[in-house]
Amino acid sequence: MLDNERKLQQEISKLKKELWLRSNLAHVVSTYTQPDELLPNMIRFLTDGFGATGGAIYFMEKESDLITVRATYGLDPSYALSYHSIDLGSHVTGMVAETGEGMLVKDSSMDLRSTQQVVSMLKYRSAMVIPVTSGGEVVGIIALISEKPNFFTESDLKLLEFMGGHISLSIVNSLLNKEIAQEKKMIEEILERVDEGIFEAVVKVPRSRDKRVDELVSGFLRSCRFTLMNSSFLQQCGKEITTGQLIRKGFDPGTLDLMLPELLEKGETTLLERKMIDDKERVYEVSAVRMDEGGGIKGIKGVRRDITKRVRAEWALNESKGQTELYLDILSHDISNINTVSIGFLELLFERPDLTPMSRSYVTSSLDAIRKSSQLVGKVRTFSKIQKGPKDLESIDIKDSFHRMAEMVRKEHPDKKVQIKARLGRSPLTVRSDELVDEMFYHVLKNAIVHNPRESVLVEVLVKRCSRNAVDGYSISINDRGEGIPDEMKENIFNRFYHTQSIAPDNCLGLSIVKGIVERFGGEAWVEDRMKGDHSQGASFKIFLPMA
Repeated sequence: MLDNERKLQQEISKLKKELWLRSNLAHVVSTYTQPDELLPNMIRFLTDGFGATGGAIYFMEKESDLITVRATYGLDPSYALSYHSIDLGSHVTGMVAETGEGMLVKDSSMDLRSTQQVVSMLKYRSAMVIPVTSGGEVVGIIALISEKPNFFTESDLKLLEFMGGHISLSIVNSLLNKEIAQEKKMIEEILERVDEGIFEAVVKVPRSRDKRVDELVSGFLRSCRFTLMNSSFLQQCGKEITTGQLIRKGFDPGTLDLMLPELLEKGETTLLERKMIDDKERVYEVSAVRMDEGGGIKGIKGVRRDITKRVRAEWALNESKGQTELYLDILSHDISNINTVSIGFLELLFERPDLTPMSRSYVTSSLDAIRKSSQLVGKVRTFSKIQKGPKDLESIDIKDSFHRMAEMVRKEHPDKKVQIKARLGRSPLTVRSDELVDEMFYHVLKNAIVHNPRESVLVEVLVKRCSRNAVDGYSISINDRGEGIPDEMKENIFNRFYHTQSIAPDNCLGLSIVKGIVERFGGEAWVEDRMKGDHSQGASFKIFLPMA
């Protein structure tokens, strides 16, 4: 009779303990949500609830084979220092972390799985250890110990494992929440440091994309409210705004009228916004994207950059560029007129019969210098046209231009017997170009004649249809029989700032003009040896122009 009553009392005590543990577990989980509070209180609650001497909670290190102690209760402080991290598979805790199966140690003095150094340090005789899991994977362990042998029973282990699912979920959630909070704080700190204004605004109920754009715009103006604004965005607004306020509070009405229709219809937009802040005009570049959710439009988010300095610099640069071009036009025009007058008087002087041979040589040298000055002015004018960017290019047959320029350079060198053999084909050579095509042919042909020291000069020109970088066009080869260009000079020959003892800067200027014009037409220019591998046999200037 007494044995039955004793068993009944034990069963009642067991049920009371189980009910107490279950009911108070919910209280612990709901009261403490942060890991720094939840973990110590959880292990204290479990230790006291099961009447254990002490306990510990370990968690897996990311991308590692170690579990690290996160909280202890009732244990010798030296234990957390000596066994702060444990390898998977070592000690009782490491075995459970590796296998994912709970373990009951009834008597450590007789259980070979126990580590005697740990037993001696904690003076425990019995223990139970269960895994903490997340998504079917072990992420940590919970261990309870007692100084008494056979203190924990199989039913205690089953109860702890039964509670383990709820415990694991609460612990993992608290750790994830902590990570999320830390990442959110880090992102917020980054957002606060950047100069760009960052914003996000949403509507409570996503709007259907099937609605007309004007209806979407109207709806967003009525109900889209800020959910995120960093300090830079608030400063750009020039007034106090808080999250929860309508988007029209953060932008000028004209900006929203331009931004929202394109943004809601196409999904993204970029525009300029001008605002008066502290009686000073600021210029902002607003880039925004649409936020979609479940087939509807949830909101918008974007960046507003202060580009006032950049815009003012561009204004100043354009004004300076315009003035420079004006001065260049005036200067080149006046110099050309002065040179023309000077050449005219010098030519009259040269015709005088009483002119001495020495005076005649002075006049000849002066005429050459002034003519070179006029040519240089012409090149500068051409460079100015190239740097202004391409105008409206037209489809032009460039054969006539070539023949005109060939005849011109022949006449400019009466002291040489110039022969230009051209195989241009019968079909038109139609490319997208403008009036600068004359300059292109003039300078490349002039270069072939000037750099040939012989009295008899032969220039061969060959045109072929070809493709370059998947673009159909014409390859124009201008082959001379001059002194040629060494390999180490080929890369720089088109650079107007490059010259050597054998190549004057004025000559490089002409080739630089050729390259600039060719690129203006969307083509390429380079130089090769006329006879491959022997530059002394002359150069072959290559021009590729896309077909119109």
